Amino acid sequence: MTNSQATEQTQKALVIGGGIVGIQCAIHLKKAGFNVQILERGQPGQEASFGNAGCLAVSEVVPMAMPGIIKHVPGWLLDPLGPLAIRWSHLPALVPWLWRFMRAGNWDQVERTSTAAAALMELTTDSWKGISKEAGLHNEIHWTGNITVYETEAAYKGDEAYWNLYRKRGVPFEPLTPEQLHEREPDLAPIFKHAVYCPSYARVSDPARIATRLADHFLSLGGEIISGQALDFTFNQNVPIAVRCADGREIFFDKVVVAAGAWSKTLARKLGSKVLLESERGYNTTLPNPGVRLNHPIMSAEGHFALSHLDIGLRIGGAAEFAGLDAPANFKRSKAILKLGQRYLPDLQEEGAKEWMGHRPSTPDSLAVIGASPIHKNAFFAFGHGHLGLTQAAGTGRVIADLASGQAPSVNIDAFSIARFN
Repeated sequence: MTNSQATEQTQKALVIGGGIVGIQCAIHLKKAGFNVQILERGQPGQEASFGNAGCLAVSEVVPMAMPGIIKHVPGWLLDPLGPLAIRWSHLPALVPWLWRFMRAGNWDQVERTSTAAAALMELTTDSWKGISKEAGLHNEIHWTGNITVYETEAAYKGDEAYWNLYRKRGVPFEPLTPEQLHEREPDLAPIFKHAVYCPSYARVSDPARIATRLADHFLSLGGEIISGQALDFTFNQNVPIAVRCADGREIFFDKVVVAAGAWSKTLARKLGSKVLLESERGYNTTLPNPGVRLNHPIMSAEGHFALSHLDIGLRIGGAAEFAGLDAPANFKRSKAILKLGQRYLPDLQEEGAKEWMGHRPSTPDSLAVIGASPIHKNAFFAFGHGHLGLTQAAGTGRVIADLASGQAPSVNIDAFSIARFN
């Protein structure tokens, strides 16, 4: 233990949020010598951490807002079951986010975003490999790579800028012929003109089990998980010293980390920081006995969905819906994605299918909010990872532990600062 770690050992750190990001932050804080508690309103790992595609997508360094994407948005919106949908009742609240999203779709911003993302991905790859060994998860994470498939020549050519960004950021990839794709994935329908294999990608056996095992690992290190819903903060001379819970309790801390996923915006505002954060609602269906087998996670370029083989079955999901945190789920979307999946896997069996909807915490520039509060030196933010929460959780946890310990992180996190929204 270093001197700085010994100094921090008696300090109490509270992590608000028990999803995969919060759990990883708590583990790294505990390893740095803090007395750590997680405050979670439900069971740890049961929100977006539960139903994601189960991939460590460390090759994903390209933001959603790319130059030219705006021309596709009207067509997507006219299809209520397409890859992007907006509940029109939520549109007024969404306008500031959409405006920033459109502004982010320029090459200067894309270069900054992809550079920052690539640095965090390098850190998170190293961090995941370390924490999986410590927590005994080496048999739960499989570095198989993933494959993006294209049904049309036009879609493949249209992604040229996307793959050029991979090349510039040093992310390896390999184009596959239809014959090579069939050798790797014989159960896929022969409908694809192009495919691209990325080796820097892993699938997990079950994302919910990963979160549970990591929560158990945190407890084994001497951490504590508290049930409760954070509503506000108690301040002393303008310094946050406690979280006020829905049941009236106050939970005191020396340092606090807001890692509450899509519910983080209100808490950040209570700490004096504005953020453009939306729930990008994702839908999926898990088929426990699919009758087919995939050797890699498969990404559909045209359909904007993913297929991933987990221990609990084949999971088919994706797309994006903006409807806020409280609107009821529209499971027609998961059924539409399942139909697309059946085109890709003609022998797919639906029996026992389980549908799910979850809230991805999404920022308009596709970068998470990671770093210290610009107002309160003892408050830190770790949310907004969008599709990449499972992936970036380990790297985020290491950065937060460094900051809380008064050390400079090993990667530049300026681009992730919440100050970019103020």
